[in-house]
This record gives sequence, C-alpha cells and structure tokens, in this order.
Amino acid sequence: MDRICVKCGAQSSLTSHFCGKCGAPLDAAAPISAQTQLRGRSLAGERRHLTVLFCDLVGSTEIAARLDPEEWQETVAAYHRAAADAIGRFGGYVAKYLGDGVMAYFGYPQAHDNDAERAARAGLAILDAITGLNQAPPLPDMRTSQTRLLGSADAPPSAPSPMAKNGGGDRRPKLSARVGIDSGAVVVGTGAGTETEVFGETPNIAARVQGAATPDTVLITAATHRLVAGLFVVEDCGAQTLKGI
Repeated sequence: MDRICVKCGAQSSLTSHFCGKCGAPLDAAAPISAQTQLRGRSLAGERRHLTVLFCDLVGSTEIAARLDPEEWQETVAAYHRAAADAIGRFGGYVAKYLGDGVMAYFGYPQAHDNDAERAARAGLAILDAITGLNQAPPLPDMRTSQTRLLGSADAPPSAPSPMAKNGGGDRRPKLSARVGIDSGAVVVGTGAGTETEVFGETPNIAARVQGAATPDTVLITAATHRLVAGLFVVEDCGAQTLKGI
C-alpha cells in the first residue's frame, strides 16, 4: 500500500512521514491500496444502450492450413478492411479484431436513434463485401513462381507444379462469414488496462449468436429484431440455445 499526499496527490511509501514531492507531512494522509484504486476506476463507467455486431470467417482454420502464411495474412487483412469499411459506412465503431473475427459497436462512441438498423445494414454490407473479395483476381501460385526463379534464363521451361496440373492456379480461397447482432444495456468504462471496455452480456450474446448463424447470413436476437421490425425481410429461426448464455 502507498500513502497519498492530501496536498499534491503524490504517492509515497507507507513508512514515509513527508511527501517526497512537496514536502508536506503525511500524518493525515490515508493509505490507499492498488486494489482500491483499481476498483474506483472500474466503477467510473457510462451506461449506454448498445448494439454489438460480431463477424467471423467460416472455416478459417482449414483455409489458413491451405495457404502460405503471407497469403493468409493478406487474405485476413483484405477481409478486415472490407468489414471495417462497411461498419464505418453505417456509423459503427470497430472495437476489436480477434484473429479473423471483428467486433463492432453501434451506439458508442457516437449514438444514433437507429443504431440497431445501422448494425443490421452493416452486417449485410459485410457479406456483400466478402462476395466482392471472392471475385477478386486470383492469388499467384507462390510455389510455381519459386520454381521458375530457380531456373536460368536460357533453360527450358520447368514442368508445371502439381497444383497447376490440377487446375490449382487460383489459390484464393472462397471466403464465407457469419454475422451475429444483439442489442442491450451495457456500461462503457475501463477495466484493468487503459483500453475502453464494454461490460454486460450484449457482446457475449452477439458472439454466441454469430456462432449459431449459418454461413453467409446475419442472425439477430429478439432484442435487436424489436428495434428493426418492418425494416428488413426476416426469417424466424425459432428459439436458439446459446452455449454459455
């Protein structure tokens, strides 16, 4: 524990009798623990109504295993850029990139009357953007390129790689994603670190809903549906059992 100077706020060791910064006596200063400091900071939050969008690629582990690490990095980066563009276009805020997952807030830091609608439109836009990525020019076969570089300029052309023989010149994987959205009350504040965090069930529910969605669809909770009713063509998927909720 440390003593806090009541005059200047500086911290000194518990055995100190005078402040090391301003010289004031510390007899009247109450000791304060790091745990107490953390608790006080964690409670300084702002209550908000938030819509959280969670998006994740389908089968990313298998795709990563098929690609060169550099190709996989480029693929994820292109997907992240496309998702961030769609989210930003509808006024959302990208909170975190979790591997190939993306979590976004609608309602923080800037709130709108139609944040749930904005999140739903962003989710659909992400799926459209992924369709566009699938139509992009193919990735070059890095292994074929390396084989050609090993030969001299006047040597006969090398035999095509097994991948090329199998029609595998296009190494770009077909991407697919799931999007989950939930709306609810949260508290926005700081936890143990300095980053802004959202406390409440809404982010966890959005992540679980994403996992329950079928590929290339946006799945929303009843709470979000109440906020966007009549604005979209929807299909009732019935009650869902969400793991850990």
